[in-house]
Amino acid sequence: MHRRTLVLAIVLLVAALTVTGCELPIGRAAPTPTLVPLAAARAEDTPTIAPTPTPLKAPTATPQPPTHPTTQSPTHPTTQLPNIGRVTAYGLNVRTGPGTAYPIVGGLNLGDAVEVVGKNAAGDWLQIAYSGREGWIAAAYVELTGPLATVPEVSAPPPPPPTPTFTPTPTPTPEFTGKLVFQTCNGCDIYVINADGTGLRRLTDGLDPTWSPDGKRVAFARWRDPRGIYVIDEDGRNETLLFGWSQAKAPAWSPDGGHIVFTRRYGGQEEDIEKSFYGFHWTVPAHPWWKLGLVRVEDRYFTDLLCYDHSFSPTWSPDGKVIAYDSDYGLHLTSPDGTIGGQFYDRSLYALSTDVRDTSPAWSPDSTRIAFMFNQHDHQEIYVMNADGSNRVRLTHEEPFAERPPNNVSPAWSPDGRHIAFFTDRNGKWGLYVMNADGSNQRPMFETALDGLEFEYGFVAERMVSWAK
Repeated sequence: MHRRTLVLAIVLLVAALTVTGCELPIGRAAPTPTLVPLAAARAEDTPTIAPTPTPLKAPTATPQPPTHPTTQSPTHPTTQLPNIGRVTAYGLNVRTGPGTAYPIVGGLNLGDAVEVVGKNAAGDWLQIAYSGREGWIAAAYVELTGPLATVPEVSAPPPPPPTPTFTPTPTPTPEFTGKLVFQTCNGCDIYVINADGTGLRRLTDGLDPTWSPDGKRVAFARWRDPRGIYVIDEDGRNETLLFGWSQAKAPAWSPDGGHIVFTRRYGGQEEDIEKSFYGFHWTVPAHPWWKLGLVRVEDRYFTDLLCYDHSFSPTWSPDGKVIAYDSDYGLHLTSPDGTIGGQFYDRSLYALSTDVRDTSPAWSPDSTRIAFMFNQHDHQEIYVMNADGSNRVRLTHEEPFAERPPNNVSPAWSPDGRHIAFFTDRNGKWGLYVMNADGSNQRPMFETALDGLEFEYGFVAERMVSWAK
């Protein structure tokens, strides 16, 4: 149909042109007709939907790759292979910067391989590629495949702000807790003071003061009439004679507060004896014994304990089963129930040590150690050993080139077992000092709290200080 229409149109067009050509002026050539397809010449006869204009893409219609550099790096030539490191620690933190102040963002294990991309100026921290970002690890725990010098130096990120403190108040926690009772000399004033240096007050007079386990009472000895072992409340009230005796000393509370062990002069040769033989005369000096005894606080019931003839400075084990003391032959054990203790030819039986220079034992609150004094040639030092007598460790030492070696005496454990209080004459006069339980950080316990007090140690194994919670 369309083809017939097209042919008919062409025939009519030719005929029209022929008729028209007859009217042209003679001598003028007729223009050659241009054949235009009917559909093209009459486009309006067939409506056409105009295409929607395509938006242009900037900067050009042809897609181009991103403009950021892709083939060259100012610090890493394209020919340089990455430096690989291998972790040599069992656990290695990955941080946001070169230092332990920076936050931890992850961790590595022994043998992990990492790509090292930089180092800090000191060369002790390495920047690595880690989980799609940069991290830092300590260089000391990384084995590099290449020399450290080939690793480029990079800028470190700014350090993080200081971690805020979570202390509820600006008041610092006191270094020491609890309270102490101490004497200024044998038979002199006894004082109480808080471990932070506050609350100094006179309590009474006597010797060898010691706190009860609950910290509410103090036991002590007195050698003025009426003589014996006393107890007194911490506020100075209710001073009571518990056991009357002319010469008793070194009271020590049982862990449950029900009994007090002490030593008293009892037996032996009490007086000097004059001797004569064929015109020769001499004096046998007195040789009294000092024996351990146990008194029940509730009803003052008294019991002798099995011990050597000269027994001093008793101290209870924290479980209350045994008592260590200073004997004729070292440090020995006895028991409140009489199952162990006594005198034996075998001096090692029930012995913590068989060195007669060991004195003044003090059991630690956790029951694992015993502090004691040792006669170091010409002066006293403080040692510590395990509760079974093993592993003796010296805690105090004289200063090199000192004019004389100082004395360090009367060790007393803190309630938490972290410190030991003691007296020393290292500065020319006696003073109260403290040290860590391992002997470190020896220093005066108070700066000025005890100013004005004078102390004297008599070298008779007296207890100068006791520390309670």
